[in-house]
Amino acid sequence: MKLYPKIIPSIARDTVATLMADGDIEVETMRVADAEMDMAAILKEYLAAEERVNQATREAAQGAADAGEGPPPLGDGALATDRDDVAFDAAAAELEALEDSEVGEAEPIGPQEPEPSGAEPVSESAGRTGAT
Repeated sequence: MKLYPKIIPSIARDTVATLMADGDIEVETMRVADAEMDMAAILKEYLAAEERVNQATREAAQGAADAGEGPPPLGDGALATDRDDVAFDAAAAELEALEDSEVGEAEPIGPQEPEPSGAEPVSESAGRTGAT
């Protein structure tokens, strides 16, 4: 999905309205515009972080290509096939941290079965002796 900066205000407005209608957030009438601006700021920061990751990835790929570790350049540049580059790892870590901070851990839904204790089940004949 592509997020265009031009539609961020509309998305922010719709998101705040939906969250308020569903009772997920409470916003004073006089503060709705502030909530919409906050939501827009979050989306704009996401775009900025995504651009930083993309730029670092382009630089890492170009650096690897310049070092002869990638395919020959196509058009304006090349993509590297070697992903041991430090800049690429840093960009990937930044994106992962961003995703983890916004989404958080998934919580189980519904009743959960207890985990097995690790003990092997005992067969019926295991407890018997040779006597009948």
